[in-house]
Amino acid sequence: MKRIFKSALLVAIVALSSLNAFGVTFPQEDPHAFEVEAYLGKWYDYARTPNNFQDNTPDRDGVEYSACFDSSAEYALKNEKTVSVLNTCYRRGADGSLDVEDIEGRASIVKGSNGTKLRVAFGGFIARFFQRAFTLWRANYWIYALGDKNEEGQYTWSIVSGKKKDFIFVLTRELRVEPEVKAEIVATAKKLGLPVDRLIFNEDR
Repeated sequence: MKRIFKSALLVAIVALSSLNAFGVTFPQEDPHAFEVEAYLGKWYDYARTPNNFQDNTPDRDGVEYSACFDSSAEYALKNEKTVSVLNTCYRRGADGSLDVEDIEGRASIVKGSNGTKLRVAFGGFIARFFQRAFTLWRANYWIYALGDKNEEGQYTWSIVSGKKKDFIFVLTRELRVEPEVKAEIVATAKKLGLPVDRLIFNEDR
């Protein structure tokens, strides 16, 4: 039994070490290791846990549309305290039509987090105010893990959740990733105690 336990512990240590070897960064453990500029730009919603905003199937003018697919988010730094967000979503109609949705938002950087915790709200000023008030002005966007950087100096993937870790967004710079990258992301999310079993991947939508 002791041998089995030692073997299991060794496997766990090797697994965690391999994540660091791949260059995975954990901003909530070390916020100073996070580089805001490397996070900016366009991201694709590679995987997510189901949510009411993207997985609903709206009916418009008698045409039913699918859940969102090939969603993307673009981040730009407005000032040292604020990040602008543009979310874009595609929906396919039952009649073969393609609908494009987009919404702009603002993300306030939580003091002392070095950009790793954000209060995100979408729509106009009034809509953003009520969204933030509803969440009691808490940070609802925590960057938990980051992949290594690409040739442009941008992080290649990101795992986002909230304080309670009850949802996941996996963002990548490309719509699709290599199998080994997917495995690295899933292993990292499991290490963080996130609900990996509920993830819906882009290639499965």
